[in-house]
Amino acid sequence: MSDSYILAFIHVIVLTTIDKKILKTLLETKGKVSSDMLAKKLNLPRSTVQRRKQDLEKRFLQLTYTLNFEEMGFRRLDFFIFTNNGKTSSVAKKLLKMDEVVEVGRGFGTHTIHLKAEAIIRDNKELTDLIETIKILDGVMEVKWVEIIKVVGRKKLTSSIIDKI
Repeated sequence: MSDSYILAFIHVIVLTTIDKKILKTLLETKGKVSSDMLAKKLNLPRSTVQRRKQDLEKRFLQLTYTLNFEEMGFRRLDFFIFTNNGKTSSVAKKLLKMDEVVEVGRGFGTHTIHLKAEAIIRDNKELTDLIETIKILDGVMEVKWVEIIKVVGRKKLTSSIIDKI
């Protein structure tokens, strides 16, 4: 009889107080702050701020533009997919080949949901066609979906998360 052990490696990030202040300022201003302004605010040499800012941007920040699909007449949906027979990865790859699917993530949590796929569609016909296409994929047991019809609110990333680093 063999014992199996699950080893979890925790990746510890240690940031200096200055790095945390730079990150907070970049997040608060959505990155729209110059190195000169940061240097003045933090009372540091511009070269130091530029070096640290570039390193932080490379390691921890993601700058993205997002289309406002609703204004363009599209709908954004999330599909929650239950797979079987160890076919989660192959189902994920097939989903990513579909034009409507823009992102697929493998999850950990509820035992009946293995994948979450985000899709962009225009109308109910596209929705029903996509659901049927997903349902017949080898390895798919069940498909659920949700459409956000109204965003109730969105919180800014609080600096308390950065303080925990």
